Amino acid sequence: MNKFKQYLILLLQSQLNCKKVNYASNSYFKTLNYKDCEADFLLTLDDISKLLVCEIYPKFLLKERDSICFHLTLGKVIDFEFKNDKEKIKNLLSLNENFKLWGAVAFEDNLSESINERRFFLPFIEIKLEKIYGKELSFKPQEIIINSYEMPDDKTSQEVLEIKVKRDIKDFLIFLNDITTKEIHFDKNEDSWSNFKSKETIPSKEKWKQEIEDFKTLNERDHDFKKIVLAKRICFENTSNNFYYHQQIIYEILKDHFSHNSLEKSYIIFWNLNKDLSFVSISPERLFLLKNKTIYTEAIAGTITSERVLASAKTAFIGNIKFSRKDIEEHNLVILRLEEVLDKILGKNRWKRVKYLENLCLNNLQHLYTTFAGNLSEEQSENSLIIINELLYEMHPTPAVCGYPKDKALEFILKKTLFQRDLYASAIGYLSSSSAEFVVGIRSALLEKDQIYMYAGAGIVKDSNVDSEWDELDLKISSIKQFVFRRVLIDHS
Repeated sequence: MNKFKQYLILLLQSQLNCKKVNYASNSYFKTLNYKDCEADFLLTLDDISKLLVCEIYPKFLLKERDSICFHLTLGKVIDFEFKNDKEKIKNLLSLNENFKLWGAVAFEDNLSESINERRFFLPFIEIKLEKIYGKELSFKPQEIIINSYEMPDDKTSQEVLEIKVKRDIKDFLIFLNDITTKEIHFDKNEDSWSNFKSKETIPSKEKWKQEIEDFKTLNERDHDFKKIVLAKRICFENTSNNFYYHQQIIYEILKDHFSHNSLEKSYIIFWNLNKDLSFVSISPERLFLLKNKTIYTEAIAGTITSERVLASAKTAFIGNIKFSRKDIEEHNLVILRLEEVLDKILGKNRWKRVKYLENLCLNNLQHLYTTFAGNLSEEQSENSLIIINELLYEMHPTPAVCGYPKDKALEFILKKTLFQRDLYASAIGYLSSSSAEFVVGIRSALLEKDQIYMYAGAGIVKDSNVDSEWDELDLKISSIKQFVFRRVLIDHS
């Protein structure tokens, strides 16, 4: 941590080495971007925990699913509403290929009051870290990016923005010094989480059965309405408020992952929106990745436990695992929608299936898994933001978390569901002028003041068994409990 602070102090003392500075301007913004790929120090997980409890917001952490790297952002210099600020986003991102906007497109437009914030932001500091083999829980910065901007006027110059960056770094160092003077320790008591008591479960099992019956009644009249994804939310309330439990949850998740590689096939997401509100997700599901003019997307639907094969007379064999016909039907509806989207955006000859009906093994669940890849045309690659917007609009929410067709499923969910999904099943990640990666925010929890809301969903088709689907929800909720209810941080300052 000391070397990280020294690095920032050097930036203050220097004139921001011109080889690493990108100054750009258009009619909307004047921006400064400082990118360093030559940092020569390591951060430990304890150092990172101190950054996570630093009182600068928002903080966003994304552990990549397919590598040992993760991104950590601190603070923001500007934020946007994705739906209403598309032109401003386009003009900002066009200035610099290093700019990334982080955030989420929520499941529904009508968000609860606590989540209803501007949902994409350009961070003040962005760090990409890579786990160093042979050094326990140590990470080397691969990139450190510092951003600043001003609205254009005749007085705003590169020198003015450099002064602004230095002032912002000074303020950030005050935050760092404040938090590093505190002793933050683990509570050794394994019963610390007993302070959290179950408060409510929505819906009840009886209401859940009624929702399924309502869907099946509609399905009998409208055979095109083939699938609905119904969700369950459990609320736990904390009776003690003497620790940084938001940050402790993500600390323990990262520690467990990097020590034992226990979550190797999942993304890890932590979005600390403000001091009272955080969202955490351990999701295996990529919505899409746009990289080097190629789009990658996937279908993950159809679930069984890893410990047993579902007892069913109607089964098909996928590898050595037995999936029911219901699982395969559910999965094929996701495939159908993704292929419709790829045909519409890329054209029929510009994409292909890479994997088909494979088995994705997680800790206590297994899913059917199909992947796709497609190439942008030259014209599309020059207008990547338009493609990103189209992908988000067409793909999100997918049949894996919503249903099929999307419009009928959304109407049913918004009418019947007794709670808002908010960031659960959101499209969460980042976008830039030429790349993007969005994760489906499942296996997630919303941490709001003294309450934890846990979410899980199950896909319902005409042959679904009510009790089996309810059991699947309980199993998914139990996996969330495993990564949420761990030891906690105590502030001894």
